[in-house]
Amino acid sequence: MTKILVVDDKKSMRDMISLVLIEKGYETFSCGSVGEAVKLLKKEKVDILITDMKMPRVGGMELLAKLPEVSPTTAAIMITAHGTIQDAVSAMKLGAVDFIEKPFSIEELEKKISQLIDKRKFQEQKEDEIFNLVGQSEPMQKLRSLIEKVASATSSVLIIGESGTGKELVAREIHGSSERKNSKFIAVNCSALVETLLENELFGHEKGAYTGAESMKKGRFELADKGSLFLDEIAEMPYNLQAKFLRVLQEKNFERVGGTESISVDVRIIAATNKDLSLLVKEGKFREDLYYRLNVITIKVPTLRERKGDITALSNYYLSRDANKKNINMAFSPKAMGYLQAYSWPGNIRQLKNVIERGVILAEQENFTTNELPPEIWEELNLIEKSEEGNLNITEQLELIEKESIRQVLEKHNGNQTKAAKELGLGRTALQYKMKKYGLSK
Repeated sequence: MTKILVVDDKKSMRDMISLVLIEKGYETFSCGSVGEAVKLLKKEKVDILITDMKMPRVGGMELLAKLPEVSPTTAAIMITAHGTIQDAVSAMKLGAVDFIEKPFSIEELEKKISQLIDKRKFQEQKEDEIFNLVGQSEPMQKLRSLIEKVASATSSVLIIGESGTGKELVAREIHGSSERKNSKFIAVNCSALVETLLENELFGHEKGAYTGAESMKKGRFELADKGSLFLDEIAEMPYNLQAKFLRVLQEKNFERVGGTESISVDVRIIAATNKDLSLLVKEGKFREDLYYRLNVITIKVPTLRERKGDITALSNYYLSRDANKKNINMAFSPKAMGYLQAYSWPGNIRQLKNVIERGVILAEQENFTTNELPPEIWEELNLIEKSEEGNLNITEQLELIEKESIRQVLEKHNGNQTKAAKELGLGRTALQYKMKKYGLSK
């Protein structure tokens, strides 16, 4: 539930605003002075602050100046008197996200609050998406560099990678960094629809094309004109439909289902799959000509286990995000973070996000401990003691995790110490020392 604080020295004003907000389902607090407001903000996580600018002794501008220190995530709406627009501009410079001028209607205030909530949700979603590509690991640096190069081209792109690595996000980044960024990005999941429905979704239909087609419908190709069309799980496209799709790639035109008029489109195709298309071609399940048409540029999205150096930053981000929803502050215990680092993450970032969301929901304290980790992590790491108060001390637990992590990386590189040391962020001598220490020399 959204929490709103109303600050005004006039009791009638703050009571009137508070009453309306409560009726609308918001959790509401009210204060008659800046001092009271600061004390409350230190105790409660408030989403939105509505404050009058002019109050005796200390006014709303002073409260706004204190906000970054006492409650940095709180968004502020300033109430200003008629004729003080210049002050309102100053308030915006101090961090207020909006202002409302007296006299105002409750409907106007409600609209501003609703817009602010919608904007915040959108920003959180975008930050969440963008954060998946943040990281200083070598694989992520290479990925960002490749996206930058590919974005300026017009060729088809094939994005490959395991489930949960963020293939659609990469596609959106390519589109957003290209000259097509001001046109639409249209996404279609090829596995979600049977052949006839997928054909209709891609190419649209004419009125009367089949029973129930009461009006003309544009398909995704047409809607994506001048933009990008993202085809997720392209390997699942029915074989018969692949021929029609290939023709559009080659000829840049098509007919709607039930139509005869040729429609020309300028669309960049970005496809994605977690399967080996070359193997499907050999098995006769995917057209070879379509495979080569799509595979002009290939981008492989790294798995989370290939970018372990980013796990700490990603985990802390998602923990902060989910804890904020519960209006609490949380931090990982050293052992919990160590286990997250050691785990192999077969479900990649999607699995990491789900594990942290689950842990925050189940947590009974303001620490994310090993008790909040799901069974699959315990089973893989072969850890017997689940309790934070277990028989092993923290140092012993972390050494156990480090040993397992080194073992996994060495196994991945078939014992190549140079490659393993590079991925682990260690010098070769330091790796050899740890291998000897943990009995991994063989």
